[in-house]
Amino acid sequence: MTTLFSRALLLTLISVGIGGGYAQSPIDNYGISLPNYTGKDLPIPDVFPDDVPFPDFVPEYMQNTVGRLPDGGLSPRLRGANSRAGARLLERAAQALHPHENRQRYPKLAEMVDVVSAYLMNDDVPSAEELAAQVGGDGLGNLHAAWRSLMERRLRAFGRQLPCMPSAQFPEKDAEQNRPRSFWANVDMDRYHVDSREHTPGYRLRSYGGTVGAAMVASESLTFGLSVSGGHGRLRSVGGYTDMQGELDSLFVSAYALWQSGRWQHRLTGCVGVAELSFDRSVYMPTGYAVHGSTHGQGVGLFYELSRDFVIAAEPGDCMSWCPFANVSYLFTRLGACTESGGDAALQLADSRSSNGIFGLGVRLRSVFTQSGFGSPFAVDIRVQGKAVAGPRRGEAEVSLPGVPGSVTTYGADPGAVGVEFGMGFNLPLRAGHGALFADGAAFREPHGWAIGGVLGYLCPF
Repeated sequence: MTTLFSRALLLTLISVGIGGGYAQSPIDNYGISLPNYTGKDLPIPDVFPDDVPFPDFVPEYMQNTVGRLPDGGLSPRLRGANSRAGARLLERAAQALHPHENRQRYPKLAEMVDVVSAYLMNDDVPSAEELAAQVGGDGLGNLHAAWRSLMERRLRAFGRQLPCMPSAQFPEKDAEQNRPRSFWANVDMDRYHVDSREHTPGYRLRSYGGTVGAAMVASESLTFGLSVSGGHGRLRSVGGYTDMQGELDSLFVSAYALWQSGRWQHRLTGCVGVAELSFDRSVYMPTGYAVHGSTHGQGVGLFYELSRDFVIAAEPGDCMSWCPFANVSYLFTRLGACTESGGDAALQLADSRSSNGIFGLGVRLRSVFTQSGFGSPFAVDIRVQGKAVAGPRRGEAEVSLPGVPGSVTTYGADPGAVGVEFGMGFNLPLRAGHGALFADGAAFREPHGWAIGGVLGYLCPF
């Protein structure tokens, strides 16, 4: 690969003339001098991600080169919002920090002004777009979006597991235990993917974790409980111009109540979550650099669902019903401010917050076999539901350079406002008095993304 870049550089220099000392090119009009080709490989990073093409034109960097911004600045010729944001950061840095006059203190900022200017002077706008977007934190907008999506799916997924977990499914207790109680534990895995768009990176979040909880039947119509969940996720940008990877550790506490009045059911769930998020971001250019950051997140959500059972067929020991339902959720998430480490081009991220309303409408088909031979009912649950989101959906991050006034916004992926979910759950009883296994799986599709996940757990009376 480096041979191709060296040849490209050689042809560029030959085309404008050969001379001793420095080769003169149109870039010299902007204060950037390129050295003659020496036959050595350019200092290009050894490893590049497959989905990040390296620019076609690579000017060699000289430590003693003195450059300046081209007339008109860097941003007017760039189309992508993230590219323009990065170019504006470089313009402000050039005016506030004068990196070309202080190269030992701001080596990367000086180099990036040189290189982006060189790309534009050689009419290599795509390469300028790519590098400027990386400078501006391409991919950082997906940090908050990933935390928000994880919080939302945790809140709403917990509600769909309830049909498999009511304590009332167990047989009557002894006189000493007049209020049936149950304990459950489960593991879960989930994958969420949002597509990249033109000039905007998508992301992929893979997560796994577990939950422990307890439920108690307060009366014939009311069941309530509490659970604690923990998880670990791996985040990576998809497409776009950057290579960003991160890890997200989360903890959730949920409380719920299930109230049944005749064939009407009301479910209310509240969830509080906290997260620790660390990430690494790489910028690819003639010498390249890498930065690291870490931040924390908080979130709170409320979920309410109303449903009604309509019996389709009822026989001794077997009942099939269909159940239309509607639900509404409120979600608030926050991601704290942080400063990247890794050099003079590291960015500052401002505190970000968002509030969303989520509305769902669907139908559930359920079969319950009360005479399963195990002393507990066997239940199968199939559902389909649509979802609509109100409020901000696209990931955003407000970033700035330390010591440079003003900030810019870098954008992440937008999964879309609507989606549809297909799911199935079942409750498999063990021997009488030994509880039950339960599982639930779901696949979700939205205009620019998809998700798939599953839960496997054990429920027992105590």
